[in-house]
Amino acid sequence: DLCQGAQLDANVEVLYNETAATCLELGLQFVSDIVMEGSKECDAAREILFEPCCYTTPSDPCVLCQTSTAPQGDIRDDVSVTFYGSTTNCFDLNSFLVSREDQIGFMCQAAKAELQQDCCFQECNICGSTGNLYWDNPTIFNDIQFACGELTWVLSGSSVEEGSEECIKMQSAYYDDCCS
Repeated sequence: DLCQGAQLDANVEVLYNETAATCLELGLQFVSDIVMEGSKECDAAREILFEPCCYTTPSDPCVLCQTSTAPQGDIRDDVSVTFYGSTTNCFDLNSFLVSREDQIGFMCQAAKAELQQDCCFQECNICGSTGNLYWDNPTIFNDIQFACGELTWVLSGSSVEEGSEECIKMQSAYYDDCCS
């Protein structure tokens, strides 16, 4: 077991014995070659490959859009960002952070400081911050009758942001039908 109980980062490409391969390919190669646990070959491979290929799951995972002073926000999936010299999107970066970084870690804090503004938003709430949603109340949206609770799914699926013009219009149009 290359990672000794830690998680294998399958897609990382490394140079091993002068050959470029992914960590997954190397792990499978060791199994198929029947490299014995405790052998010199296994120990030597682990010494070289553990750092780039293996990680432990954090006990308190980093969530990019979570802060200590506000409710957890939502991720802008399709926004492209650059972090530590790599270009990715906010969704993939958050997935990486959740699986590998602790909430209090340097990389987590750096990502939050640099990218929360670009990657995170608060979803529109048709009742705003003061009203309560009557889930089962009927309302009409695009000439179709919905329960008010289902209307929240429409907003969620459209990534409508709190405070946006579209959100304000939705709140004005549906507050009376759906909120207390």
